[in-house]
Amino acid sequence: MAQTESTESFVSRTPPPAQSPGKISRFAGIGGFLGIAAAGLGLVTGAPLLPIPSIGALTLKDPIFYWTSTAFVALLVISLLLQLIGSGSLRRRLESGYPAVLLLTFLVGIPLVILIPFGGMYWNLPGQVASYVTNLAILGSIFAILWQLWSIVYVDSSKTYTGLLAGILNAFWIPVLAIGMGLSNYSIANPGLAPIAAVVTAAAYAMLLVGQLMVVKFWWSPITSVREFGRSSDTAKFAFGITGLLTFIIGAAAIVFGPFALIGTNLTEVWRPWSTMADATTYVTDPAFIYALCLSLLFWVMLAPRLGARELRATHIGADV
Repeated sequence: MAQTESTESFVSRTPPPAQSPGKISRFAGIGGFLGIAAAGLGLVTGAPLLPIPSIGALTLKDPIFYWTSTAFVALLVISLLLQLIGSGSLRRRLESGYPAVLLLTFLVGIPLVILIPFGGMYWNLPGQVASYVTNLAILGSIFAILWQLWSIVYVDSSKTYTGLLAGILNAFWIPVLAIGMGLSNYSIANPGLAPIAAVVTAAAYAMLLVGQLMVVKFWWSPITSVREFGRSSDTAKFAFGITGLLTFIIGAAAIVFGPFALIGTNLTEVWRPWSTMADATTYVTDPAFIYALCLSLLFWVMLAPRLGARELRATHIGADV
């Protein structure tokens, strides 16, 4: 009798409520707010605060510009540090060390933050200016490359459109900013381009702002929103197509502005290579446009999807796996 009552009690027992999956990382999400602050600073100034190789003259001996640019990059670097500290659960879920690219981005960002103010404010000779501009362009380019590689993680690891937006917006704000800088340089000879350059620059910072909002939402999403190891999500494959189109559009700037010229008495239109020099120090095509194209291509190529569940079943190794 006692055994029957025990059995009935066990059967009628209410099952415990299902626990909701935990967040990817609440701490890492805080880093997105610093990125939002950086984007706001860029919108207020309206200037290209990230070092970008270009034919335009730098604002030398201007403490306001240097410290504003330093604050902008520093906010981005600290944001990456917070995400690095809180990315442990993401690395374990993906069973991959690729998110550790955050560490490289942070390590490159530190000397960049130091070089921007001190390297520019304490030069005294023309040779020192050339060295400063060169070092700034190299460090800034490496930082941008690593930034692109990290932005891929948002898209590739998430099964939701939050990761897609976070990755694409964070990856393409730098190319758009570079195009704005290139248009600003061309507006010196063509004043009509000045308003367009200002709008493009503001759009770049707006992309960063929304992208960082998506970063916060990405980190505060359930851990189940992260894909399984070795499978590209459907959203990542969709993003691959979208970024290919965006790369084509951004690359058009490097085709239209600069390379075309009329040669000879018949005024034959030719397309000059990007390495063509207008004079001893100036390229016919602003390097900022080529910079934008290269960064876009990097993100697009690195986002190439791996074998997903459907593709895996279609291969000869599907049964073995």
